[in-house]
Amino acid sequence: MIRPDFITYALQNGFDGVYIAADGPDCVYLGEECVSKTAKRVESAQRMLKEAGIEAERVKITGVCSVCGESFAKSIKDFHSTLRKLGPPKTKVEVKT
Repeated sequence: MIRPDFITYALQNGFDGVYIAADGPDCVYLGEECVSKTAKRVESAQRMLKEAGIEAERVKITGVCSVCGESFAKSIKDFHSTLRKLGPPKTKVEVKT
């Protein structure tokens, strides 16, 4: 389970980005609800980042399955490329609790 303040904390403490590899709708714990809750939390974190002057692209969520190695690797490479273009965050993130 991911919390928006964990994401902002990571960026405040030296991370250039946060990549969240989430279960798909086959999540054994909450199924479809799991996907929806995780997406809403990521959206909340992205709003917090925008308010702090940090690019929302520094947070990425993707669904991962056990047979999707090639698409997972491409997703990681694309995210890495995005972070390289953005460079390090220019603003400290204020963590709201």
